[in-house]
Amino acid sequence: MEDEQVKIPESEVTTELEKFEESEAETEMSTMSKEESDSSESDSSGVLENIEDVQRLIVKKSKDAVVKKEPSREKVAEKVEETEFDKEDEDSSQKAEEDKVLEELGQKEKEDLLSVEEAELKKEEERREKMKVLLTGYLELKTKKEIEKAMLNEKKILSQWLYPFRGAYQKEWELEMKKLKLGFQKALDYKKSHIHAIQRERKLVELNHLWADSSYYRMSEELFDFTRMRCEKLKNHYLEELEETKRYYLEREKEIVNKCTKAEERAKVLAYMRKSVREKTLQKTQQTLENYKTEGEFLRAKEMEIIKEKHMTYVEMIAQELKSSISPPEHKMEEIRALFEEWKRKYDSFLEVSDKNRKDLEQLGEELPGLELKVAKAKKILEELRAENKMIKRKEADEIIRSQKISKKYESLRPSLRKMITASEEVMTTLRERKAKLDKIMKLKRFCDQLEMECDSQKCFQNSFLETDEIRQINENDCLPLIRDVCSEDIEDHNLLENFYRKVNWVKLQNKYLQHDIENLRIENMALRSDMRKYLHLIVSGEWKRIPEREFQAMQESESASEQRRSIKERDEKSCQEDPTYTNLQLLDLKYGATNKKIIERGEKLI
Repeated sequence: MEDEQVKIPESEVTTELEKFEESEAETEMSTMSKEESDSSESDSSGVLENIEDVQRLIVKKSKDAVVKKEPSREKVAEKVEETEFDKEDEDSSQKAEEDKVLEELGQKEKEDLLSVEEAELKKEEERREKMKVLLTGYLELKTKKEIEKAMLNEKKILSQWLYPFRGAYQKEWELEMKKLKLGFQKALDYKKSHIHAIQRERKLVELNHLWADSSYYRMSEELFDFTRMRCEKLKNHYLEELEETKRYYLEREKEIVNKCTKAEERAKVLAYMRKSVREKTLQKTQQTLENYKTEGEFLRAKEMEIIKEKHMTYVEMIAQELKSSISPPEHKMEEIRALFEEWKRKYDSFLEVSDKNRKDLEQLGEELPGLELKVAKAKKILEELRAENKMIKRKEADEIIRSQKISKKYESLRPSLRKMITASEEVMTTLRERKAKLDKIMKLKRFCDQLEMECDSQKCFQNSFLETDEIRQINENDCLPLIRDVCSEDIEDHNLLENFYRKVNWVKLQNKYLQHDIENLRIENMALRSDMRKYLHLIVSGEWKRIPEREFQAMQESESASEQRRSIKERDEKSCQEDPTYTNLQLLDLKYGATNKKIIERGEKLI
């Protein structure tokens, strides 16, 4: 904002200055030529010191006015009036623009006062621009003095001019005087605007300085309050630790008194303990006193140097600005002096306050040495507590994130849970069906075991009549020819024996197949039971929410595979309308049902 304030009038200032310098150069050349020509006449007329003396001079009109020159005068007067009107219009437009610019500057100054903190970084650039403005003001003062000299010289020339020519050229000279007055008034207005800008900037500098002083006072008061509070806390902490050491010392004394039975041993141990405690405490206190004395002296010197440097910089800045600035009028000088005296009083009061604070710091420094030992411990405890707080906050944040994730998973797993519940019900139904099938298979297995036992008993009965080589051959090869050779006399119908043998072999083969199926069903049953137990345990404990994504994907895949199997089974049932194991059992019953019943009856009779 302040950059815009300064940049707006610079273009206008440069253009006006260039025009003004050109007019000054022309006036200087004319005055120099006139002074050289009229140097002889100036001695007789005397020296005119002021513009008022020149205006008081009596100008005699020429009686011998030339008639031929009157129309030329009227034309010249009309032209001059037209030029004056044009210039007055231009001046009025320029003044309106300048008024607008000044109003905008006033509004921007209000905004700048609110944004003083942001303007501190731009002070160096503003100072350079201030120097430019000051230089322009200095040049304008020079031009003003030169204009006054030129006006005096022109008045002298007018007073010393010949009487007949004065009447003829009086109007022209009056018009030129009006032009010069207007130019002089413009220069004065321009200079006044620059003076107002400089005064505003000076006020801003003073406000910044006062703001810096007030902020420093506040900071110093806060620091002193903080040091006092810290000293009080350290005192309390130190007293607490002294009480703890006293308690510890008394407890140790009691332990020593209880342990030591003899008076001499007690006295020796107590004296040794007291000496060691005193020496350690003295060493620690001396070390801490020395450390904190050195630190306090260093910090005091450093703070005072910083304060002095700041105030000296502020004083130098104000002195330089006052030296480099244009000398303001007397009423402004009085205001500046009053402000400077107020600042000086504040600075003296600040020095008094700083002396008092120094004394307070010295008193606190005398108290601090015995307490600063505990500062390091307190800092360590604070760091540990901060670390613990950070860890707790991180854990809380992690738990919050985890709870959010769990809630999201819970919401996402609700439909899958319902599917799992429905699937578990279906699994229970399938398990019941498989259990019924297993019961049937176990009955068949028992029956097969009985048949094997009967066969083994028959083999043992038969093996008693055979040798080892024959038994090995029977196990390796078919045993029908041997049975015929051995039992040819006892057996009446050999076809019955062959049929029985074939039936036994067929039953053995079926038993093997059934054993494989039973083992597979057992494995599946155990897997299903373990899955159901895990599933029920997770449902009861509430940990089913923490199922990892891999297992969840595997479960989904297993569900999809189970659905595919169900669809395949439904198709097979539609095609076959029965289970393959059930069909196989029915075929076995149809083929060998009668023989099996007879064998069961024989076995029951034997039992």
